[in-house]
Amino acid sequence: MRFTCNIATYNQLPILKLILSALENQPFKDFEIIVCDDGSSDGTKEFMATKPYKYFWQEDIGFRLAKSKNNGIRAAEGDYFISLEADVIPNKNMLLEYNMWAKPDTVIYGVRHDIEGIPDTYDSEVLDTRIVSRDFRMDDLRNIANIVKPWRACSGCNFLIPTSKLKEIGGWNENFKHYGVDDYEVCLRLYNAGCKFVPCTGAYGYHIKHELRGTIDENVKLLEEAERKLGL
Repeated sequence: MRFTCNIATYNQLPILKLILSALENQPFKDFEIIVCDDGSSDGTKEFMATKPYKYFWQEDIGFRLAKSKNNGIRAAEGDYFISLEADVIPNKNMLLEYNMWAKPDTVIYGVRHDIEGIPDTYDSEVLDTRIVSRDFRMDDLRNIANIVKPWRACSGCNFLIPTSKLKEIGGWNENFKHYGVDDYEVCLRLYNAGCKFVPCTGAYGYHIKHELRGTIDENVKLLEEAERKLGL
């Protein structure tokens, strides 16, 4: 199997339904879907019981995104693991784009473009017209070969990792128990394991625009300590 599309969610059922519709209508078909739920109470569990996909639910005892994603990693059967989160709806050709770029030992950075509001239905052509701002990382990604810390250019809501490498490094760090930079830290360890980083701006999703959340200092300290230990 080529890809595992892993969707991390928490009380985002309306968007999750659109993500699944987007994946079900991809022209590229060689993939599996895994939904990892950090304790939703909005009917997600009941909805997923009607779907044929792997689904993992864990009790809601705080922010445990890392542990939730690791549930998906353990079950992943695809050669490449696509990390998605339930505020980004894939473009109609996301998997085709990733398939053109996927290589062993290479992490592929997709992008996310903001739209306002949750669409009623999935229509990629319509959603293209609703983009209100492009991914803020676009300039950095175009110049990624010259970025001093390329692991800090990723976005955990849309990127691709060789599954064997992800399992080799132990997946997400479960010491991250708040929002922010957990994706940077996993990419730091992938970098240290010999992975290269390549952007693929054609693999884009529609990000439901929301107020920016601040990164908790504890998370930043975990990332910076990991960088110091590796001398990076």
